[in-house]
Amino acid sequence: MGQQRIAALAMVASCILFGAIASPLGATPQALQDHPTSDSPPVQSTDQLLGRSRPPGSEARVFVEAELRPRTPFVGQQAIYTVWLHTRHRVSQVRPVSLPQFSGSWVREIAAPSGGLRTQPVTRSGQRYWRASVLRRAIFALGPAEHHFAPIVLDLVVAVPERGLFGRLMERPRSLREASGAVRWRAKPLPPPPPDFSGAVGALTLISSLEPQRVQVGEAAVLTVTLRSTANLFPLPQPEIAKPAAVDLHPPEDRIFEEFRQGLLWTERSWRFVLVARTPGSWRLPAAELVYFDPATEEYARATGEPLALQALARSRGSLVGPGEGPRAGEGDPSRHRGWIWLGVLLAAGLLAVGGMWRRGDRQLLAALKAAQRPSTPRGRIEAVEDAWADYLDRRWGIGIHPPTSWSRELSRLRVGAAIVGRLDELAGSLRLARAAPTLSDSTAVVEELLNHSSRLARQLGR
Repeated sequence: MGQQRIAALAMVASCILFGAIASPLGATPQALQDHPTSDSPPVQSTDQLLGRSRPPGSEARVFVEAELRPRTPFVGQQAIYTVWLHTRHRVSQVRPVSLPQFSGSWVREIAAPSGGLRTQPVTRSGQRYWRASVLRRAIFALGPAEHHFAPIVLDLVVAVPERGLFGRLMERPRSLREASGAVRWRAKPLPPPPPDFSGAVGALTLISSLEPQRVQVGEAAVLTVTLRSTANLFPLPQPEIAKPAAVDLHPPEDRIFEEFRQGLLWTERSWRFVLVARTPGSWRLPAAELVYFDPATEEYARATGEPLALQALARSRGSLVGPGEGPRAGEGDPSRHRGWIWLGVLLAAGLLAVGGMWRRGDRQLLAALKAAQRPSTPRGRIEAVEDAWADYLDRRWGIGIHPPTSWSRELSRLRVGAAIVGRLDELAGSLRLARAAPTLSDSTAVVEELLNHSSRLARQLGR
């Protein structure tokens, strides 16, 4: 009997010892989501990190912190509002209950990184925590003033360790509501601006290009002006392009791409202008310019693109005639009245080849529209749809690359059927609606309808 009691006590002691060693006090918050940063230590308990024994009790050690950097930006300068969740336990759910109003500011949402939230170890008041950003916004003050952002409130589900049978620590889910502190900050006024100040505040570069630089009369060249900046580029108007009198300038295609890197939201905005020369000649296009304010130097600066040159050559005798043009009566080779049978055969073969190219073009269009569903953002899917249709229209009718607003005009010039032009005009309207959605991150339904509309029209044109 005595040996049995000793064996039972040994079993209990081993259970307690195993619980003390193998059941950490809330394993590191993999629920923020099993994606530690590259400099994070191996997954282990907070007590192991601190090198001390596990304290008793089941207190949830979680808090929320909101910050804005920099705290005193210039008017129009980007400041990043970040909400940090600090925890020593696993967190399985984070849900915002209330957000600040961000009054007096232009606000851009910064999407969470793909693959889930990233954690990093930090020390607060001598305690080791795991920290993850659960919300970020790019803030641009509209005017010089003192600003106040109310606290943000989060509902959390936290796995809190509690003492169980035989003193073992066990994780139990607990619902918590945590709030950050308020954020107070001040926007500084800008120095007196020059007359041609664009309103952009931030680091900025300007790039311009022209492709191709040598064309034939009536052919299109594409002039692209691109801005890359931490400034708010959305309110900027399109660049002023000084064109020669003998060159037609069509309305630009406007594209915007955003990327969060190096702690800031970088925006790339491009305008693509189509230039068509009406007469032969060479022209020098003045360099595009933009005046902005650089917060790093606290001075105004001027970004300038490269000066470009366009050369238009006269059409060769064998080139296609332009819209509305045709051979005059009596002109041509004297032998044009001979060989009608061979001419008919060649014409029939040519029509069959062109029909085959159109059908292949339709299959290529359907494949491109299917691939347009792959981008992760609504804006990326919209741009992929535009590219697919622009490529198809150029391949089928040779109109060149144009923005959707120009499709109906270019096709009408080539005397394409009114029914086809009308359908493509409706598609262009759908593209404009999708691009004008108030928040592209909330426009999933609009983009899905755009993709369905595109697929239906592609099949109709292929019949």
